[in-house]
Amino acid sequence: MPPVMVSAAFDVVCPHCRALLTISPEARAVAGHKEPLAPKPVADMDEAVERMKKDPDRRESLFAQSVESEKNKADRLKKSFEDLLRRTGDSPDSARPVRDMDLD
Repeated sequence: MPPVMVSAAFDVVCPHCRALLTISPEARAVAGHKEPLAPKPVADMDEAVERMKKDPDRRESLFAQSVESEKNKADRLKKSFEDLLRRTGDSPDSARPVRDMDLD
C-alpha cells in the first residue's frame, strides 16, 4: 500500500535552536521558518541585581543542585573509569596494532 501524503504543511520546533519550522510534506522540505524570540537583555546592572533579589529561593535551589552535582561528579567518573577498565580487562587485545612500517 503506498504511503498516504498529506498536503497541509505542519509546524515543528527545532530541538537545537528552538526555531519554528514549517514543513511541506509535498516538497519534503522546510517551507519556512521563524526565529525564536531572544530573551530581553538586561538594560543595566541595577535591573539585574533587582531580578536576582526577587527570587532568592530559585537562586538557592540552583546553587544546591550545582553543589550536589559537583559532589557526585567524582564518584560518577570513578565508577565510569572502573567500568571501562573492567571491560578492557575482560577482553584483552592480543593482536598487536598494525603499523605503517609493517605494511611495507
